[in-house]
Amino acid sequence: MKKHPLSCIIVDDDPFSRETLEDLLGEITQLQILKSLSESGMAIKYLATLKPDIAFLDINMPTKDGLNVLTEINDLGILTKVVFVTSHEDYLMDALKMNAFDYLIKPVKKQELQDAIDRYLKTVEALPQIMQKKSPTQNSHKIVIQNAHGTLLLQPKQIAYIEADGCYTNLHFINQKTEVVSKNLGRIETLFPTEQFFKISRSVIINTNYLNRIDRLRKTIHLQYNESNVALKASRNQLYDLEGFIHKH
Repeated sequence: MKKHPLSCIIVDDDPFSRETLEDLLGEITQLQILKSLSESGMAIKYLATLKPDIAFLDINMPTKDGLNVLTEINDLGILTKVVFVTSHEDYLMDALKMNAFDYLIKPVKKQELQDAIDRYLKTVEALPQIMQKKSPTQNSHKIVIQNAHGTLLLQPKQIAYIEADGCYTNLHFINQKTEVVSKNLGRIETLFPTEQFFKISRSVIINTNYLNRIDRLRKTIHLQYNESNVALKASRNQLYDLEGFIHKH
């Protein structure tokens, strides 16, 4: 049994349904609500950064439906379990085929939510390796990226900078190797910790741990790691923002 509350986010574009779910989940002592969203397009960003144990998703939403959100969760290797809370029974089989953890029909009852949480806890107890994602001595800091040729598990400190290449993304490692990932920069960006990685332009994200110099005159930043010195172009506004970021952190 986890000593600390489970964490969750809620994603539902309907205000009444969202508030009702917030109230019901708020009565469950094992659970902490990290975020409640009305905009499904923001779901992946918060799932990747907050890493909740459970996401309670509606299915029919205007920007991106819940099944599409689950597809992205699966593609990015995010470990959050998805519980659909919806008015529609038609998508049950699709959801289960995509490894949704549970599927509840509105109006949902508190006991149904409690039962889903109890099943999650039993799953965690039965599969201790799931808990490694939150253990600082295990794989909590590893980033999982599902690629066309397999799955990458890497530590953020291994990456010097990340560079867009059309529909692909190049990961530049401090050992001077490069890995091409078959996902665009926008999808990769959400996986990396925002307190460490900073976007200096539309196409480049840097690991600020290796930042050596900011050159406003030439609009470049310089990274230094191992025996490498790399200069990268940055936008003027991002240079000023980067300086503020460095002072803040």
